[in-house]
Amino acid sequence: VGRPPRIRWRVTDSHLYEVYAPLTEIWTDPQTFDTAPLEREMIEILEADPQASIYLKIGLDMPSWWLLQHPDDRFESSGGWTGLQSFASDTWRRNAPDATGSVVKQLRRRPVGRYLTGLVPMAFRGGEFQLWGENTGEYDISPVARAAFAQWQHGHGHRDPVELPHPALAMPFEPGKVNAQARQRFFHFVAD
Repeated sequence: VGRPPRIRWRVTDSHLYEVYAPLTEIWTDPQTFDTAPLEREMIEILEADPQASIYLKIGLDMPSWWLLQHPDDRFESSGGWTGLQSFASDTWRRNAPDATGSVVKQLRRRPVGRYLTGLVPMAFRGGEFQLWGENTGEYDISPVARAAFAQWQHGHGHRDPVELPHPALAMPFEPGKVNAQARQRFFHFVAD
């Protein structure tokens, strides 16, 4: 995986830099975070600009060992393919902040840690929380997505649950009141 170019925010005439920190590369096993590449990059920045402030653009997508341990928490496309973690995974929502905290704590114990000034969380397609499949009209039908959608519908008083996968969610969208209601419910769930 190629690294995006390092960004220095010249427009503000500041000494602010971003370093890309994907958990897919840093979190090497359940107890180990390899921050050495981040430290090297931060040192390079500091050697060129001793007044630098650095923030991490932290990728919250899960590494391959995590996906193997949590197969039901993986995105499963309505089109038949799998991706990284599902947005509906409670395990991911617990693990991603904990892992981020571990990375930050580990960097803070190093000399470069005092120059770390912030975090920008990123995940899913493009890193900007665009859900897997969203750009192709596909959606998540993983076990955790189906369970979360059923729970959401129950919590919102829907007595006639929409099951995933559902034909009303397939593109191109078919007209009709029932289909429109199913889509509206699903999209409301995703937005929540």
